[in-house]
Amino acid sequence: MAAFPATVLRKERAMGKIYEVYEHHGTRVWVRKDLKGKHRDHCLCFDGCSKFKPGTTDNCKRAALLYALCVALDMTTPVFECPEYDGANSREEESMKVTNMEVVETYWAQIFVGFRPGYAQGWNQLAADELARNIIHGFVEVEGLCVTVTPTNYCYKGGSEDGIIIGLINSPRFPEEPEQIKKKALSLANTLKERLEQNRVSVQFPDETIMLGDKKDND
Repeated sequence: MAAFPATVLRKERAMGKIYEVYEHHGTRVWVRKDLKGKHRDHCLCFDGCSKFKPGTTDNCKRAALLYALCVALDMTTPVFECPEYDGANSREEESMKVTNMEVVETYWAQIFVGFRPGYAQGWNQLAADELARNIIHGFVEVEGLCVTVTPTNYCYKGGSEDGIIIGLINSPRFPEEPEQIKKKALSLANTLKERLEQNRVSVQFPDETIMLGDKKDND
């Protein structure tokens, strides 16, 4: 094979494609730059064909012959079409093989609650966080829920405070109607509001946001 310079680039301006030369298995070869090393991503053999068993005596005869030809000619040839392709083990089909799959209607709720009691100037954040989590744990034990608790910080006009966001979903393990999830979210939010001495608590749903408490600043 003719020798190439160490670095060779040729740009096909009409098509916007770039070709380059690199060393592959000891031989310098041309390749389209955007397809370099991606032949397996486009080859039927590597796309789950059950007959493709490289390195074994039971390997696909067509694949073995093609591979031998590629080795002999220093080429790389992905297979785009084949009359004997058997995709029983294709990546797409494998990804769909899920056992015990449960599907429910998607619905969620998020409760936004801070730790600052009312307009207090000083408060015990760690105690408030512990109290909030104890309230939540007690609630989920009774209601049979699984919720997320995410620490956050609320920044607003005149100040900021730490707090949490409680997330509820329609879990396939504990499936419920959206109205039931909404009812439980509002119940938990109201309990947190009262126990943490909050003026307001917001609860967000896919279709609306409800604030529990007075929106006035002088309450």
